[in-house]
Amino acid sequence: MAGPCGRADPLVGWTSSLRRPLGDGIVHPPMGRESGIISRCRRWAAIAARRVFGPRFIRHYIGPMRKRTVPERSAPRPNPLAVELRDSYTIRRGYSPLLTRYHYNAVENAVLECLIGLELPASPHVLDIGSGAGHWIDFYRDLFSAERVVGVELRPAVVDLLNENYASAEGVIVVAADVSDQLPIDGHFDIVNAIGVMFHIVDDDRWRHALQNVAARLRPGGILIAGGQFGPITHDVGFAYAGSPDGGRRVLKRLRSRSEWRRAGHSAGLKHERYVRARRFRQFDTPEANIMLFRRI
Repeated sequence: MAGPCGRADPLVGWTSSLRRPLGDGIVHPPMGRESGIISRCRRWAAIAARRVFGPRFIRHYIGPMRKRTVPERSAPRPNPLAVELRDSYTIRRGYSPLLTRYHYNAVENAVLECLIGLELPASPHVLDIGSGAGHWIDFYRDLFSAERVVGVELRPAVVDLLNENYASAEGVIVVAADVSDQLPIDGHFDIVNAIGVMFHIVDDDRWRHALQNVAARLRPGGILIAGGQFGPITHDVGFAYAGSPDGGRRVLKRLRSRSEWRRAGHSAGLKHERYVRARRFRQFDTPEANIMLFRRI
């Protein structure tokens, strides 16, 4: 049917198709058009939810409910930290340098908000769990004049690069170890720093054991600074997809609730004292960066 200008009217053509049953006595709209409308509605709903709740809420609570069938790489890509120590590599490959600085500034401010007003040793001994590119080693040496900093890093190649980088720094050493196992270090510490690390221990028993290990390394009255996301529920958010038909996936990150952290901390001899939410613009999808502070009883 022609439109007012002599051209075929697509709306009329589509509505006329609604009057043609498909053999079951029920009028159906064209499947291609229906799928397109549903797809656009889902996309608009996702954009609206992202603007209202923020990208971190979507990533933490909506994303884990999606099923994906993405083939897993046959061989994992080499870790860039094993080649170059750069803060952005501790977040993910190709992450924006500006967002990296923004993220670390926000976390540093949250840590300072926790520590300001506390009585700390003039030159504390610090244990840094998951040293990565060495950001927190520098932080405690520069701002707190830490006399001794021991870094714990899981990847031996990164450990070698860190020790090479800090070869001339007195009192700094990095060891290759898993915090869930027995730590190969001596002595006790005034501060244990574990920012952006503990949620990578996805097994609950090993996570509790790791918490007990770091608590055992604290002097009486020493503090643990744990950084991450501490929401109302414990749930998994980071996955590697194996491409199986049922959407099989391997958990890479598990976020525990604040209440679960308090219970596990109490069992390890730690008292929860402070909780600080890192101040960030909601639309910037930066990593989990809130701070919980515990004190060794």
